Amino acid sequence: MSRGAGLLAATVTVLLAGCSGGAGAGPTPAPSAPSASADSPSVVGPSTPAGSTPAGSPSSTESSLVPGASCLTGTWRLVRFIGLGAQSTYGTGQGGDVTVAFDNGRYTLAGEGEEPITVVLAGQSARLTVDGTVSGTYQPDGAEMSFTIAEATGEGTLQSGNQKQTLPMESVGQVIAPRGKATLACPDDQLLIALPTVRLELER
Repeated sequence: MSRGAGLLAATVTVLLAGCSGGAGAGPTPAPSAPSASADSPSVVGPSTPAGSTPAGSPSSTESSLVPGASCLTGTWRLVRFIGLGAQSTYGTGQGGDVTVAFDNGRYTLAGEGEEPITVVLAGQSARLTVDGTVSGTYQPDGAEMSFTIAEATGEGTLQSGNQKQTLPMESVGQVIAPRGKATLACPDDQLLIALPTVRLELER
């Protein structure tokens, strides 16, 4: 393995290890963009009768306490992830074919396995192809949203030059799937999810 590929693989290992702590570990950084909660409708859609809440989903009253929670509906495309805090030196990822669908307290992250995410770590670049799904739940926790991963299937492939490394989807999900307490913001057609170690940037 080349020096660059070796450094990249080692850095990815450290990043994955750093994201495997407890769901509530560490402070939650705030997204750089302002919250758009005042510009968005309630998380309970028009198909829900007034005064009722779908089973297993947070109530509109609870969700209104979390800025940006009203944007957790429909399908969003993951366009970028950025390491935060102690993981800020471990790089960024951009592009790919990963989407995240939110539906009444549940979410599903899915990668088609065709378009890779370009990952830049320690000055080296690699391609991460995601071919699998991660499903989980979310609910308000004070002024934040708490995400939990429930199940992961499939795998990811990290390629740097001629070197390839296969990662279980569970490990990939530790980086790119919402997990732990998060601060939300949704300016314009963007959704920013700031977790303790990474910020996810999504677009419609």
